[in-house]
Amino acid sequence: MKMFTLKRLGQLALVLVLSAPQATPAAAEQASKYVTSLANDAITVFQDPDVAKEEKTQKIQDLFVSNFDLPFISRFVLAQYWRAASPEQREKFQSVFSEWATKT
Repeated sequence: MKMFTLKRLGQLALVLVLSAPQATPAAAEQASKYVTSLANDAITVFQDPDVAKEEKTQKIQDLFVSNFDLPFISRFVLAQYWRAASPEQREKFQSVFSEWATKT
């Protein structure tokens, strides 16, 4: 019975992957431009000799926070424990995770 279930799950996963919309060349180009722009912004901050280290750190953290969905990422990291956590625990985890991620 278990083997049958695993086989069915595998078939379902295959169908989902094959039926998923494919990225169009335009979408891939747009994503590539976005990543390149973000990387160039970060490199510009790092290479500016007139900016103090603390200011560089703050600018990089601002880039990170404004370009990544930290609340979603923190929920993803917590996985199944998200549902078991209280609203206060969730809020605290998101806060601590966001601080850790931006400093890392």
